[in-house]
Amino acid sequence: MRLTEQESSLLIEVWSSCKNHIPTKDRQQAGTDFIDVILSSGYDMLNVYEELYGLDTTLDRALNIVAEETESEDDEDEWLDEEWDE
Repeated sequence: MRLTEQESSLLIEVWSSCKNHIPTKDRQQAGTDFIDVILSSGYDMLNVYEELYGLDTTLDRALNIVAEETESEDDEDEWLDEEWDE
């Protein structure tokens, strides 16, 4: 599923208003959790990255972390599929 421009704006607005109430030391984890929730709702990682990256530095870091984790999981799944096929 792809984020619309309206959905992206709403998500940034929600994040920005919540972020102010999160202690600085916890913001990175909260940002990562926020991105995880969006992705678990069925949105495409690449689309979410393209729509949200550059709008908030905490979310930028969270997007990079989640993208890296997703890529690692994909690589592991591919390896397991190759091993299973052999």
